Amino acid sequence: MSKKNKQKLSQSQLDRNKKISSLKTMYFNRFLMVRYILAVMVFASFFLAFLSWQTFTGYAAAALLVFAALPMWELGNMYGKAEPSVKWTRRYYMVQLVFNCGLCLVCWMAPMSSVLPFFADVVAGHCAAGSRRRPLCALPAPS
Repeated sequence: MSKKNKQKLSQSQLDRNKKISSLKTMYFNRFLMVRYILAVMVFASFFLAFLSWQTFTGYAAAALLVFAALPMWELGNMYGKAEPSVKWTRRYYMVQLVFNCGLCLVCWMAPMSSVLPFFADVVAGHCAAGSRRRPLCALPAPS
């Protein structure tokens, strides 16, 4: 084989490798937003678990943190797969949605200090959650 044929062969092989690499990256990047949303949810759960530790809300947020390991592993292992399976990610998002909706309902109905103890005596916290326990949510008038 001549030197020119070897260069052509290596060039075509290089092009094929570039194409394969770009396809792997494209398949991986399809779920880029899903990975970022998962990261935001994990940090929000961590923050909620830290602030409300030793309450039901803190324990539920900590359980969500543990459960988030499965979708993180799943999303990290999908590099190069054309049709990845995202069953744990879907389950996690459904559990997170149910938890968030339930937390919103509980914040609306229960006393604020029992659900989110870091909002115990803060008027702004009651206003932000829409609690009817503190009807005075307006700022004081300037003097």
